[in-house]
Order: sequence, then C-alpha cells, then structure tokens
Amino acid sequence: MIPRRRSRFVLIAAVIVTILLYNAWDSSSSLSAHAGLPHNLAPASAPGPAAPVAAPQNIKNDGLKSVPPPPAAPAPVPAAQVPVQPSYKETAEKTHPHSPSYPDPAAGAASPKGNTKSSGNTLEIPTLKDAASSDHHVDLSLPETAAESHHQGLMYDPITGTSKGVLPEAIPDLHERPPPPSAAIKPAAATTKIHWSKVPEHFPVPTESIIHMPTGTPKAIPKIQFNFPKTEDATAKAKRLERQKAVVDEMKHAWTGYRTYAWMHDELAPNTKEFKDPFCGWAATLVDSLDTLWIMGLTDEFDEAAKAVRDIDFTYTPQRRDIPVFETIIRYLGGLLSAYDVSGGAKGNYPMLLEKAIELAEILMGVFDTPNRMPILYYQWQPEAASQPHRAGSVGVAELGSMSMEFTRLAQLTGKQKYYDAIARITNEFEGLQDRGTALDGLFPEHLDASGCNHTATAERNRLAAQQEKPPVGFQPQGQAESSTGTELHKRSPLGLARERNQFYQSGNWDCVPQPLIPSSSSGQSYSLGGSQDSTYEYFPKQFLLLGGLEPKYKKMHRKVMEGAKKYLLYRPMINDTREVLFTGKAMTLGTDNARYRLEYEVTHLSCFVGGMFGMGAKIFNDPEDLDIAIQLTEGCVWSYNSTPTGIMPESAQVVACEDLNVCAWNESKWWETLDGSGDWRNKQVAIWESKKAMFLETYVPKLPVQTATPAIDDTTDAAAAAVPTVSIMPTQAPAGDLSSVESVPKNNASAPIGARSYNKPTATTNTLAEPVDPAVVLAKGLGLALGEYDYETMKAMMDQIGRRPLNYTEAVLDKLARHNIPPGYTMVNGKRYILRPEAIESVWYMYRITGDPSWMDKGWTMWQAIISHVKTEFGHSALDNILDPQPEQLNGMESFWTAETLKYFYLLFSEPDVINLDEWVLNTEAHPFKRPTAPFGNGEQAVKL
Repeated sequence: MIPRRRSRFVLIAAVIVTILLYNAWDSSSSLSAHAGLPHNLAPASAPGPAAPVAAPQNIKNDGLKSVPPPPAAPAPVPAAQVPVQPSYKETAEKTHPHSPSYPDPAAGAASPKGNTKSSGNTLEIPTLKDAASSDHHVDLSLPETAAESHHQGLMYDPITGTSKGVLPEAIPDLHERPPPPSAAIKPAAATTKIHWSKVPEHFPVPTESIIHMPTGTPKAIPKIQFNFPKTEDATAKAKRLERQKAVVDEMKHAWTGYRTYAWMHDELAPNTKEFKDPFCGWAATLVDSLDTLWIMGLTDEFDEAAKAVRDIDFTYTPQRRDIPVFETIIRYLGGLLSAYDVSGGAKGNYPMLLEKAIELAEILMGVFDTPNRMPILYYQWQPEAASQPHRAGSVGVAELGSMSMEFTRLAQLTGKQKYYDAIARITNEFEGLQDRGTALDGLFPEHLDASGCNHTATAERNRLAAQQEKPPVGFQPQGQAESSTGTELHKRSPLGLARERNQFYQSGNWDCVPQPLIPSSSSGQSYSLGGSQDSTYEYFPKQFLLLGGLEPKYKKMHRKVMEGAKKYLLYRPMINDTREVLFTGKAMTLGTDNARYRLEYEVTHLSCFVGGMFGMGAKIFNDPEDLDIAIQLTEGCVWSYNSTPTGIMPESAQVVACEDLNVCAWNESKWWETLDGSGDWRNKQVAIWESKKAMFLETYVPKLPVQTATPAIDDTTDAAAAAVPTVSIMPTQAPAGDLSSVESVPKNNASAPIGARSYNKPTATTNTLAEPVDPAVVLAKGLGLALGEYDYETMKAMMDQIGRRPLNYTEAVLDKLARHNIPPGYTMVNGKRYILRPEAIESVWYMYRITGDPSWMDKGWTMWQAIISHVKTEFGHSALDNILDPQPEQLNGMESFWTAETLKYFYLLFSEPDVINLDEWVLNTEAHPFKRPTAPFGNGEQAVKL
C-alpha cells in the first residue's frame, strides 16, 4: 500500500506531465494543420510574441504605446531591440516559403530600394522623390534601415530616419496628426537626408479667385535719372575710372577670399579663413554676388558661380530647422532673378538661374498656406512639419511687406499668376490698414498681428455658444495653444510647432472670428523708417515701377507714407557744421491715437536708405519738395560718416534735435545740457564738499610729524587701493534720470548688443597701472588738489574722512566726452559697430544719378577711403567693433551684402550713367536690379535649355 503522502506526490506529478504533453501535442498539431493552407486562409488567431527586431537607437515608439521603451543597445552595436507585434497575416506572409516580396534578411538578400509599396492592409512605405527625376541628382532612396524596417513590419519615418512599429489599422492620416514641437525633431541619421517635398495645400486659393497682375502697355513714368551729357571731361573721366578700378580690385579681393575659404557656403570669416552658414548653407554670398560680378565685368567668375548654382539643393539644409523667409527672398530669390535679368534673360546663356529661382519659389510658396494667406516668416520646411496646417502670428512690418518685388518679377518671367497673387494679398492688407488708420496716419507700427483671427471675439463667441450647447458625449478637446496675446484657446485642430523666434506662427483655431491686419499692441507702438520697417516703405514706389505704373494703389500708399514721415518723423539735428541735414527718428506712441507720442532723435545706418526713397518718389510722382528732403537726408548720413574718428558712421546713435525744422544754429550749451542735465546739482555737491574740506583742515591734527616725502610704493595693487577712500560721506545721489552720476567708473562695451563680442580693450583714458604709481599723485587727483599742496598724511586723512571730490558740471561733461569719445552733436553712440552696411552709399548713388551733381562722387570717395582703410583683411573684408576707436578691432565677419550691395553701389557711383540706368532698372532692397517692363508683360519668358 502506497503511503498517503507519496500518493499525493505521484498524483500531482502525473497531472503536470499530462498538461505538458497536451500542450506539446496541441502546438504541433496546430502547426501541421496550418502548414498546408494558403496564407490568406490561415486562422486569424493571435500569434505569440514576435522576436525582437533590430532598429536604430533613436527609434520612436509612437505606434505601439503599450510596448515599453527599447533597452539600450550594447556597444558597439548601434541598434536597439524593439518588440513588434504584427498581425497574423503579416507574420504568415513574411514566413511563407513562396513569398518573393519578403526575402529572409538573415540570408543576405538585397534590400529593396526606391518606391516600394505594399497592398491590401499591409504597411506602406512613403513614396519619395525619384532620383532620376531630381534636378539635383540626389539619392533619395530609402536607407538600409528603411528596407529592414519594411521586412519586419515597421513603418519607416522619412523625417527622423527611423522606423516605427505601427499596426496597419493604427496608421493615422498625415494631416490628422499634430506635428511634433521643434525641439522634438531629432537629427537624422548620418546616412539619411531629410528633403523638402511638396505637400497638398490646406487653404488653397480657388482658380477663379487668384489675383492677376495688371495687364496692358506700361504707362509713361517721369524720368528719374539726370540727363547726363554725352561727352565727359577727360580729367574727370580719368579720376572716375581710377576710383572705379579701386572698387573692382576690392571686389576681386573679397571674391578670392570667399572662393578660397568659403566656396558654396553662406559667408566668409575673413580673419580666421573659415566659413559661416547662417542662411541654410545655400551659398548666400555666391548667389547674392552674381549680378555684381556681371555688372563689374568679371564674366569668368560669374560663369563659374552661375554654373555652381546648379549644385545648390534648396530642398535640404543641415544648418537649421526653419527657413528665414525674408532673408531668403531678398538674397536668394532676388539674387537669382537679377542675375538672370542682367545676363540677358531668355536671350542669355544662363537659363538655370531662372530654373533655380522657380525651384526655390515653389518651396517658399508653402509659407502662404494659411487661412488668410498671410505668410509664415520662419518656415519649418521638413515634410512632417510643412504638411501640418498653420496660421501666421505676430510679424515685423519689413519682413511681411518685402516680398512683392521678387514674386512680381518671377510672375512676369514665368507667367504664373500664383506668385503675384501671394504678394498682392499682403499689399491689400497693408492698404486696408493704412486706409483704416493707425496711431500715426500713413505709417505702420513695427509689429503687426497677421493671424487674421480676432482672439478676443472668438473666445467670447465660444463662451456664449458653450452656454447654449453641451458638448457631445465622449468629446475630448485635443489640446490648447496660446494666442499672440497670451490667451489660452481651446481647439479641435492640430497644435502648432514650438517657435524659437519673436515673430512666431500659430496652428489651429481655424474656426475663429476673422479680422484684417492690425497692430500687435493697442497700448504702445513704435514707428520709424529704420530697421524692421524700412523695406516695406521702400517697395511701394519700386513696385509701382516694376508694374509699369499700372497699379495705382502703390502711388497712393507711398504718398501717405511720405506725409506721415514728414509730419511725425522728420527732424533737424543740431550739428557743429554749416551743412543742412535731416534725419528720421523713431516715434513711440502710448495709445491708439497720435495725441500722445514722443520722438526719439535717433541716427541709424539702416535708415540711411530713405534719401534714395524720397528722391526716387519725388521724381516718379512729381513731388519736388521731397527731392529737397532727400538731399538733406542723404547729407545727414554723409555728415555722420565724417563725424567719427574712423570716418565711418555708427550703427545707431542719438543726437540733439533743433526746435525748428528749417533753421538751427550750433549751441554748445544746449548740447552739454542734453549730455548732462544735472549741472546745478553737481555744482552744489562740489560746494558741500569744499565746506567739509574747510572744516576738516580746521580740526585736523597730524598724528605723526609732517613727512617731506611720500613712501615709495611699487606694488600697483596697494597704489590702487590707496586711491579708494575707506569712508565715503558723499551727499545725496544724482537726480533721477541722470545717466552721468558715475562717470568715474569706465563702462566698457556699455553699448554692445546682446551677443556681441566683448573686447575690453584699454583706451587712452583707462589707467592700466602698468607702472608704479606715486600714491600722493593718486590722492591729490582724487581730492582735486595740486601735488605738494598738502603732505601725504594730510591728504590720506582727508580722503578717509570726506571722500573724493565730486566733479563739477564742466568737469563731468568733459570727462564723459573723453571717456566715451563722443563726437560733437551726439548725446549717445549706442551702436558702435560697422558691419559693412550699404544704406548710406546707396542714397549717395541715388542722389548722384538723380541730380547729376558730381560732388556726390567726391563724398562717396571719402566714405570709400575711410571704410577700406579699416575693414580690409588679408583674405577679404571684416566688420568693425568700434568706429569711435581710431584703430577699431575687426569682428571676423563678411556678410553677403558687402559684395551684393555695398561694393556694387560704390562701383555704380563711379560708372557710366547707362550702367543700371534708373529709367530701365529697379533695384530690390538687396540691390538686385530687375528689368523694368517696356512692353505688355505677364505671359512669361521661355528659358532656353543649354
């Protein structure tokens, strides 16, 4: 008889063995039953867990939310193991012995390339651009990771270059997915390039609604350029040609440096012989300089550069996630169109220039795909981001309004009205805003709301609607976003991309109360003709010319701008000179009307273009008063060049304004009062100190016998310490608002903008204490005493008890002028750099071509000599750190506008008047000449293939 405990054990063991045998039998019979069936008739029972699939380390697990994150891959294998559960049908297809579509990766079979699609409910690989049809011959085939992912049931992500495990039924439509924020876009794998690809528009313009260019024969427009004599004095010609050659030599010098050290990159760093790529790395200097090379007769250099344009791939950039639209349009699109025009257009030998312009424009057209067709100004070009709907947000006036010339010229050359439609809608918005009126009539505030969405009204409408209707059962809002005013908006549409710009765009909130273009703020606004606003105003008269005078709204808008500028912005500076000069300032408003505004009397290099704008408008629209203003505005910038130690104008500064716009005499007392308005207070503090000094001398008893000599101190640190009082009993502080209360402390780089280089270079007024200093000298200076007037111990005790002698009014002003090297007439030079800007010489050239006065050539030559003497380097030309320093430091930067604009304007100043005649050409804001129409236009030109 078996014991009871042993029988229990045997019974349990038998049960376990039986279960194991049953499972083994069930599994083998199931496989045998299915082996002979076609794969499409196999049972749909769920399979067991699939084997882990190798995938890139940065694989995203978006499609399988229940699967844990992949474990870290052991070095050195750069892959992670991600479990994926495909459907039974997929498993059967991949393991079926007769399936030719899925070779065993382990067997070393070649992975399929190119456009591969599956059928039925299986996963689809996105169709990419065929390399054979590419203009750039770029290999856009899927990398090995894509092919492997396809075999393993993964979906290849062309944005990140990774694979996602996604069940077929869970694949979302691309337009229904919210785009990831900018920070979430990971760098592509080294073997994968993310290229722009055209996506369907979310807000297309119906064909019947496209705005067409005006048609007809261009109207007769008054002559702009002076009637120069046919013959030229021999001496004057020789001088002009000598100056012209000097400019060409410097262009060759700059081009050689770029060609040697920065070819096919955006900019040259001339001091370090390196390159920079701030504009997507699409060879900005090369494209920007094409027309300059042609105009200067450097045809070999032009030919090489024009052919190199073919190698620029505008569909890809590793440099940045967004395209700066304004800079891209004026430099690249404008540069290509201008180079095409000046080299002969359809009759020339460079049709690829127009072709590349069209290629770039097709990419840029995506920025207009918004509900109100107002553009996105920093364009996320990657397909995953570009495919999402967006809405414009807060924008700068110049960036929004400085596209019209480039897209208009492209429409004229191609006959495609969509290019003109894009910018015509922007112009209509500006016209409407100007007609409705702003705080300063005729002018636009610096920042505008281009969203087209009234957030306040929309929120109120939604609130009222929510009170009347309950949400449907199961409704879940998809997220929230902030409007340009910071108000949270609940939306049912995709969220927008995170921005890294002040001028951002929004996504979602498509169902809102519409509104036109309006100021971004109703409390405080800024108005000027300078940076952030300049080129929008510049383009009104130029667009009138480019359209042959057939669109009258540009004339109306220009005249309103001129009226507003003359009423609110013009002022005459008080200068120690007999020249009659004008500047335009910056008006700051406190509300929505002009009852409360103040004018800052600024002088900026960027605003120096206005002389040319006033002069051109005066000729086109027959406003002779504006020509006088143009001359004085240009003279103002020439004066600013002549006023500094380097002979170069500062980036920005402030001056004293005259009370009368017409008459103004130099008044040094008024200048001093503006520099330091605390004269009475300063003199009072000196009187108080003198009384304390007298009391000290009456009561002071030396503790030691009077010394006939001061102790020698070799330690500079002790000498410096001796100059600092241990006790300070200075009276009250300087009056509020006085900026000169601490003149004794040097302010190095006080005006340097954020991000600018800091040098802290010692100047003549900075005591470096490089040699031993007699402490008695230091004490005497601090107390305002003559050396030897009192012995050392007395002076030391005086300093300890009553402190340093304060500066009186005259001393304070002279000290401020000496330390900051402020030229006469200025009250502050807050932008001391020169970054090779062209605006001043631009207006000088316009004044010469409009008036015919040869003195403008002499003024320009003086400017040229000053600039070249400081900016030239061994391999190019560099921006400068401080134009108030007679020997300024170079900043190792050569922006593309140096060769595109500055050198071009200098060359044209010393060229024959028929070279880029103003009655035949009109230049964009980057100095790119476009051919003015002389016959009916709009049907396009056919570029002849080479």
